[in-house]
Amino acid sequence: MNWPLVIQRIVKRDIAGAIRWYDRNREGLGDQFEADLEVTLDRLKKGPPFAAPIDGDVRFAKLKRFPYVVYFRQHEDRIEVLAVLHGKRNPKVWQRRVGRV
Repeated sequence: MNWPLVIQRIVKRDIAGAIRWYDRNREGLGDQFEADLEVTLDRLKKGPPFAAPIDGDVRFAKLKRFPYVVYFRQHEDRIEVLAVLHGKRNPKVWQRRVGRV
């Protein structure tokens, strides 16, 4: 079963910002980041329970090459992506989005 992903506008801004940052540092690196993210999102679609909850029902998945983390919730009928953030970012960023702070 493939789970549908729900990616909010704010998460799309997270992703676009990371792509811009990587492209400014080296041409084409943003495309590589986007490809790495796509692999991680595809893993989530195929079976998200591989990730243990880290805070209530929030789970995370790390990208393989880039130091980014996808924070998400698994619902009965979908995967809700809460944030795509650098692993060193303050966790309060995604916690605010789910009302934890």
